[in-house]
Amino acid sequence: MRSSRLRALTLGSILLSSSALTAGCAGTVSTPVYLAAQRCSDQIPPSYRKPVSGVGLLSPEATAGEATAKLDGQTAALDTANGRVSDVIGIVDRCDARNAEAAAKLAPKRKRFGLF
Repeated sequence: MRSSRLRALTLGSILLSSSALTAGCAGTVSTPVYLAAQRCSDQIPPSYRKPVSGVGLLSPEATAGEATAKLDGQTAALDTANGRVSDVIGIVDRCDARNAEAAAKLAPKRKRFGLF
């Protein structure tokens, strides 16, 4: 008789605790997850924030060789500046795509039949 009473108490406590746990789970709303937006501009190297300096003006006494060297240097500076622009556009595009992918993974899943 003592074991059946102990068994009834144990079973009752299990039922009470499990019903309290399931009621607590059913009544809670899932916590939304927010994407901590990464600033894509943080990925741009600091050296790209400094302007590309030109070669400077030619002196009136410059020879043809000096003028050619200066113009060649100016073309190289222009190539550097244009290369930075395309690099920055690529960095920002990849960063935006990575952020969009992360946001899509965090989006709530569509429920099937209102259950899953």
